[in-house]
Amino acid sequence: MPLSEMIDSYCESAGFATRHKLRDFFDFVKSTYPDKGYSKIQREHLSAKNVALLIAAKMASPEHKYLDLPYWVHSKFNIGSALLLEKYAEQDILDLGAGPAHFGLLAKYFRCRYTGLDVRYSPRTPATSRHLYDDLCSFFEVDRVIKMIMPFERLAIPGRFRLVTCLMGNFCSYKPVNGTQRKPWDWPEWAFLLDDLATNQLTPEYDMYFQISRDYLQGNVIANVRKFAKTFDEERSVFTFDQTLDIDAVRRSVPEVR
Repeated sequence: MPLSEMIDSYCESAGFATRHKLRDFFDFVKSTYPDKGYSKIQREHLSAKNVALLIAAKMASPEHKYLDLPYWVHSKFNIGSALLLEKYAEQDILDLGAGPAHFGLLAKYFRCRYTGLDVRYSPRTPATSRHLYDDLCSFFEVDRVIKMIMPFERLAIPGRFRLVTCLMGNFCSYKPVNGTQRKPWDWPEWAFLLDDLATNQLTPEYDMYFQISRDYLQGNVIANVRKFAKTFDEERSVFTFDQTLDIDAVRRSVPEVR
């Protein structure tokens, strides 16, 4: 289904009024990004050959659901509205995990200078020339920096950012040497990241918004987030920080290695 028809169908089924704020965003998408370019992505990634290869290899491809842009961008719009993204217009924001470009697209709509951080992806099968996320980010002209977030390693992203976001990011885990399952970060890794962001990547006045799966939040992390965060919705695993964060106290919260 063409992107514009997909959007119209979603808005009709959801009962959005003509002047609904989300409808205004969708009108921006329809007027800015042509159906032809999106259809090309759909044809390649949902081709019979590609789907057959995925099935034959018993290879999960969960990212393909994100081609249903109206459905998935709705939740991002709600987050953007809660964050008051419009107040960051003409300001730099850093998103830890660009993914399928939906939040980056929303940030562009609100005239934010968006940079998404992400890892390098490979095509799922020989039937596609690039990973779906790469094609979506290119189509929506979402700027990315390809860099893996590593524990105890500075991000070193050029520039200073007014806002840092992370929407369901999974960067905060790693696979131990000779291990089979990923292990969530402990508090020292989180403390290092917060210190690096506040000290080296953010403007003097800043906001940080994290939405992290509860599977990646250990008890010690939860206890310290509860202590240092400006807000912490434990049920939704959403926490925020701003310039009132006491970085010296964060540093002291990590025991020195002797």
